Amino acid sequence: MRRRAERRRGRRGLDPGRDDAAATKEAADDGAAITTGCSLDGPWPAGVAEGGDAATLHAFGQERILARDGQGAVTVLLRTALAAPEDATVLADLGTAFLQCKMCDEAIARISRGAELDPKNVDLLANLAQAYQICGDIPKSVATYRETVALAPDDPGLRNNLAVVLIVVGDLAGAESEARRAAGLVPSGASYLVNLGYIQSRRGDLPGAEKTLRRALEIDPQSADAHNQLGVVLAGAGRSDAAAAEFRKALAIVPDHHGAKENLRAFEAPAPSLVDDLP
Repeated sequence: MRRRAERRRGRRGLDPGRDDAAATKEAADDGAAITTGCSLDGPWPAGVAEGGDAATLHAFGQERILARDGQGAVTVLLRTALAAPEDATVLADLGTAFLQCKMCDEAIARISRGAELDPKNVDLLANLAQAYQICGDIPKSVATYRETVALAPDDPGLRNNLAVVLIVVGDLAGAESEARRAAGLVPSGASYLVNLGYIQSRRGDLPGAEKTLRRALEIDPQSADAHNQLGVVLAGAGRSDAAAAEFRKALAIVPDHHGAKENLRAFEAPAPSLVDDLP
């Protein structure tokens, strides 16, 4: 699964994941940039004025992040940080730029410093938790997400993200608890129910997973993820024809749905090996 994209908080695309490694891989892909490794004294990006105060430079740096220009963002935001060394948001954005360059030590140092300056800032803590996840320090990611959830207990996206990393460390009971609370906070959110159903199926509760996924489809009949995951659950229960039908429904909605495509292909092979995959 990929993480839900809620508000900013470093939460672009990742829901609790397909297997123990996939969530972290997808987080890394989410933080990936065009280049690996950026220069600390790189050239000034074209189209960005070199003058201006810290606020203007900060805005330019944020534009470079959105453009996936890690090098340009690092160059602009390093200068911004010189002008505003105690600005927690500037430091966090500089950390995000370093993540785009896959420079984990630099990224975590900057975001951590921002969080020290503003320890109650939920966005900064969520970004730090994601940075730890992208960089492979899952125990610190779990701990930081717990801090973040303690500050914002009614935020479903944060609970969902905590469920992601709990899956990675193998705490499926904890992941289910967080996913269930996230789904309860958004009764009309089909995607949260899909995530919960996924975790229930991972725990072997196929009847519970089927019930949850059918609830998701009542809310959003066009959820290809829900149809695909329901197909996996039905296949696990030995209901072959119904499972294949769900994979085909998912593909009718999203023809390039990776999980449904692979599952249907595997299911039609002599020895099926199904994939829990929510693109």
